[in-house]
Amino acid sequence: MKTVEYDSSGYTFKLSVPSTVAEFDQLAKRTDAALSNAIDHEVYHGTLGEIREALCDLVEEVYKVERREVGTGKFETNDDGTKTEVLKWEPAVVFLDRVAGEKSLPAVKPFQKEVDRLSAGGDKEVKFDPSVHERKSGPKKLAAKWTNMAGQFLTGAVNPKTNKPYDLTKFNAAATKQLGRSFTATNDKDADTKSLAQLLKDWSEAQVVPG
Repeated sequence: MKTVEYDSSGYTFKLSVPSTVAEFDQLAKRTDAALSNAIDHEVYHGTLGEIREALCDLVEEVYKVERREVGTGKFETNDDGTKTEVLKWEPAVVFLDRVAGEKSLPAVKPFQKEVDRLSAGGDKEVKFDPSVHERKSGPKKLAAKWTNMAGQFLTGAVNPKTNKPYDLTKFNAAATKQLGRSFTATNDKDADTKSLAQLLKDWSEAQVVPG
């Protein structure tokens, strides 16, 4: 056994815990308890979340219904002092229920075919991967906000807030300073839009995007 400190309720507690898998199993009084608990923890706190988002992505692809962005009640301040509400994707269960209703699908397990495709042996199987230490929630695709903004930067469109063209050179300098990376065009329109949109989103988490 070993002593480990844990913080809770503003206090630090010292707790004697197992130092080996064998000690854990012995305390649990069942064989493979440590492995079973580890698998359950990984599945419930990681893999199922990935499956949920993968299901939403697949349903969007199959039924051609886009997942909506909804307000969070939180706002970020723009360069001109105006406020823009921070958006998030509608909850998975809300999206799936909406699609089922719009497409008049069966009331019970309407997306079983899609679930089967994501399950073990399916063509879009979600793998159990305990090597992943940090998972990002939400769909893989970028919000329309960022892809639209990327398009405006790439075409030199006029920013209605400043009445000046979106300045990609200025943004690249700011991104390099803040994130240590910048956007480089490849002449592949779709790839460039996606790459720049991701950079704009990453930048926005720490700083308002310059126009």
